[in-house]
Amino acid sequence: MITIERMDAQFEKLKWDEDATLPRDFVRGCMEASDLEVLGTLYRFVAEEHSAAKISPPLTSEEMLRFASGYLGRCLREDPLAVDFIAQRSCTRYGAGWEVVRWYVRLFKEAAADGEGPAHLRAMLARIYADGDAELRAAITGVTLAHLFASAALRRTFAEWKNDPVLAPAYAASMPAHSLHSGLRVTRGPQPLTRKSSTAILT
Repeated sequence: MITIERMDAQFEKLKWDEDATLPRDFVRGCMEASDLEVLGTLYRFVAEEHSAAKISPPLTSEEMLRFASGYLGRCLREDPLAVDFIAQRSCTRYGAGWEVVRWYVRLFKEAAADGEGPAHLRAMLARIYADGDAELRAAITGVTLAHLFASAALRRTFAEWKNDPVLAPAYAASMPAHSLHSGLRVTRGPQPLTRKSSTAILT
């Protein structure tokens, strides 16, 4: 059985032995857990480039994205709040919203064009927004989309939302208030998800 204590023990070994690795099968077993605190513990580990490099054999980029999107999607829907907030491992709804922003920007920069990674996250956000209540929809537009739409380049990748009867309100509500056409410039390039960028806001 996968427990947080067992995971912490495995991760602790890696800190003291530079040659130690984490079995891929163990990581994949953790990914199949239903407990969001277990998934949050794993997410904090794999989101750090140095830690993820310790997994042997390594996870594919598709496995990483599938896990991250599934976990963050659940956090958006469920907005977990542990009894002990300080010790909480899982992302809150708003923390998950920020993490989706980071993944989207990273995948957009890595792609030669608007590739499968950003499309996968857009589809996830569309499903969650369509099925969500007013509070969930406000979180998606106020955190995730509002920050993505600050970049004109990223905003263009959501163009199909403008004419969708369900998603059009989200598109309109997320537009930058100061201008319908201005935004931050996002350039492509090999910029990996670093420890600082991936874990600065998890809750």
